[in-house]
Amino acid sequence: MDELPKPSRRFRSASRAPLFSVARDSTGDWVVARGEIDMVTAPRLAAAIDMGPCLGVDMSDVSFLDVSGLRVLLDAARRNRAAGRRFAVIRPSPMIRRLLELTAIDQSVDIVDQVSATTSR
Repeated sequence: MDELPKPSRRFRSASRAPLFSVARDSTGDWVVARGEIDMVTAPRLAAAIDMGPCLGVDMSDVSFLDVSGLRVLLDAARRNRAAGRRFAVIRPSPMIRRLLELTAIDQSVDIVDQVSATTSR
């Protein structure tokens, strides 16, 4: 009987919680996310966004984003648009930027490399 290959060490165990943190920036206008956004951590991202008016999410330190995180971003953008405000993703990695483009979420969310006066409107 053939033996199954041993699991690769490069994948994290399903029992370990993903590395993730989220906080508001010093102005309170932006959410800063770090780590992996998936079905386990997406509710924490949503809660941080829902704490008050939010202009967007700084994703410069986000290493992974799945459909749960995409849904949080899209829902936040829709709520902001309904309230007459914009919503932006700031400094996403090339991989995450590509994911936003492939899923057409870049049509609903501003993707910017830095915060400016026009981003804040």
